[in-house]
Order: sequence, then structure tokens, then C-alpha cells
Amino acid sequence: MNKSLKLAIKQGVIFLALAQAGSAAYANGVEYSIKWDDKASVYRVFMRPQTAPKSPNLTYSAQVTIKVPHAESPDQFVAQNITSTNENLSWSNSSKVRAPIANPSYDYLSFTTSILNNAKTFPWVAGEELEVFNFSNGGACLGSVEIMDNDADPFALNPSVPSPSDPDAKANPGNEFSSDGWGGDLDNDFLGRYGVAADCSVATVGNASPVAAADTVVVESGQTITIDVLKNDTDDDGDTLSIASVTQGAHGSVTISDNNTITYTPEADYSGADNFTYMASDGKGGSSTGSVSVTVSSSGNNPPNGTNENPTAVGLTATTRSNTAITINVLNHVSDPDGDIVTLSNYSNGSFGTVSLSDGKLIYTPQNAYVGEDSFSYTVSDGKGGTAVGQITVRVLASDTPVSSAVKAVPTLSQWGQLLLALLLGGLGFRRFSRSKL
Repeated sequence: MNKSLKLAIKQGVIFLALAQAGSAAYANGVEYSIKWDDKASVYRVFMRPQTAPKSPNLTYSAQVTIKVPHAESPDQFVAQNITSTNENLSWSNSSKVRAPIANPSYDYLSFTTSILNNAKTFPWVAGEELEVFNFSNGGACLGSVEIMDNDADPFALNPSVPSPSDPDAKANPGNEFSSDGWGGDLDNDFLGRYGVAADCSVATVGNASPVAAADTVVVESGQTITIDVLKNDTDDDGDTLSIASVTQGAHGSVTISDNNTITYTPEADYSGADNFTYMASDGKGGSSTGSVSVTVSSSGNNPPNGTNENPTAVGLTATTRSNTAITINVLNHVSDPDGDIVTLSNYSNGSFGTVSLSDGKLIYTPQNAYVGEDSFSYTVSDGKGGTAVGQITVRVLASDTPVSSAVKAVPTLSQWGQLLLALLLGGLGFRRFSRSKL
């Protein structure tokens, strides 16, 4: 009789159930595949849904069983460094059956998952494979490794036959996946295998990881914003990217929408800065973490009494030499008409350099050997919903060029007006114009 393992988690209690069913009996669900990555020297396990699951798409349990050529120590296949590609779950090699009587030429290793944080943990897209975990082999390269066939494998047909090397082994071979996106928590949504066996003796074409670019958004307090974080992310292989996971903001909640966007909702009555991260995946083992900076402003950038005025952020020019970082204290150049304490709440990177924050100051580092002009923006907040954005232009000179003054403020329109008026009045008003302290 063909039996497949059923491992379900319900109301915090783990239980086993053997469900009669061949994988072909289910119209909806996921297929499994395993691939060898010779660049990283790891085996990568993938899943691919045939159809999109229905909401809420909660995962209850999953098991992946692989079949490897049998060998004795020290050549024996040993799965190690098991790494989940999703922070919401973990995988472990829960069962090892070496050379069972039903098929003594092979060893069977089963991997089961533990849901850690969020049962809605797989961002499935119909027809697109998703890497779920990877691992390395602590033994010798023995040849082809494949996903066990639930319907035809000799050990699957006779799982109760004990292993001569471990007569007490509890054999629960097979592949299983349980999600309410395709059925109930007692259904097996595993459909079968796809692809070819993973052979560690064969070179493979390496996969380039995607590049997740930083995002900056502004949202009013009490409102929700949808962020297309993948819009500015890239992948050299042209792979379709998806959002594998997100972290939560300190002052707002973050969720992944079905159309691969992120929804951010600030906490009630909060205004100020917040941030979170997300992981972009190419579905082939490559991933990259991107950051999202959020400015939460109160309605109209003013508090309910309407008395708050926005701070003023001036434009700045900075000069540095090639391969030399420069520190820019933007708070020396901003002001607030209400006398509020102004803080730096956000900033972007330049096109030819990176920007970081240290002790309330921005540090711009040009790309290696770059000479030319670059620019980036910064945002300041008065802590009462008022914000302002300033632009910083950086001139990167050759390493042997002298630098006369590192940072200068660009006069605002009102300051230019005061200067022009002073000139027209023959200098009488000139003393009223004062440049910001550099």
C-alpha cells in the first residue's frame, strides 16, 4: 500500500497521521526539486506551486525526503549547515535511515520544518519555483541525489521494513506539504517531483544574487502606504524577484501583499522616523536584503492645533578627494522657526558613493577611484510632524587636488533676496544678511 507521511501541527500539538494518497491525486499544491550548486558546494531544495493558493495561505507542516547513494563512514552522506531561506521557519534533518532492507543501496534523509513566527511564510507565485532551504554534505561526493518518489520508491512501498544498521529506526519516508491554501490541515499538498537529480560531480551554472536598493517613503500619521520595494531592485540574470520576508518597524506594522508589494501602517498617533528591512529572492537561491526608511508626518505636516511650522533644510556643497570619506554635520545648517529641536530622520545614498550615519552626522564615502560630482538628499524632523528635505552636492576631486573648504551652505531664496535688497540699498541692509555657520 502506498503511504505518505503526514506531519501536522494543530493547536500547538504535533501529531502524525498516515494518509493514503498518491501525489497525482491532488490538482493543487507544490512540487519538489533538488539542485547542486557547485559554486557554493551546497544542495538547494526548491518548491514550485502549480496554482496560486487561496488566502490566508497558512502553512501547517512540510517534509522533504531525499535519496542518496549508501556509503559507510567516512564517505557516508551527512547533511550539515542546513540553512532556511526564510527567517520565519527552520529546517532540520529529522530522520536518517541508512540502507533499509527494502532498498539497501540508498540512504533516506528526511527534513522537516518548524514554523517560527508566521504561518503565512511562503510567497507563492503559480509556476515559479522558490528555494526553501539548502545544505552541504559532510561526506564524500557519491553521485546523484534525488527527491524520493512517494509512489514508486521501494522504501516508500515498504516503510516498515527496518534498517539493518538501525533496527529501531522509525521509518516515515516520503514527502508532505500541508497548507490551507490548497486544502485542509489533514491534506497532503505534495504533487510530485520535477527536474533532474542533483549530481555533485557535474559543474553547474552559477546564479547571480539580486541587488536590493534602499527605499525612502513618506506617509501621514493614521494612513497606510503601499510600497513597491522591488521596483528599483535588479537581478543580472533577469530572474523574477519576490519578497521572501520582512522585519517589523519600531513604530509600525509591515505586511507582504499578494502582488509582491509591502504595506506599512504606522502606529496610532505616531509621527517621526521609522525603518524596516525586507529580503528579495530570485527563487533560485539568490537573495538580498533591502532597507526602507519611513517618515511618518502628522496630517498636513502640522499638529492638530495648526501652530507648528516646518523646519528649514538648506542645500549644501561638500568637497573631498578621491577615496576619502567626508563628514557632513547637516544639523549645523538647519533651523526651525518654532525653536523646536531638529533631528536627522532620513537620508539617501549617492549614485557614486554611499552615505552612513554616525553620531548624528552624515558620512559620504565615494566609490573607489571615482572623480566627479555626486548628490544625495537628507530629511530633518522637528519631532512634531514637521519635516524638510535638503540636497547635498559632493565634488570628488583627484587625490592630488587641494581642497580649500570642505562644506559650504547654499544660500536659500530668502537669503538671496536679502542680499539683493542690501545691494540695491547701497549696502545699508547688507549687515542683515548672514550666512549659515559652516
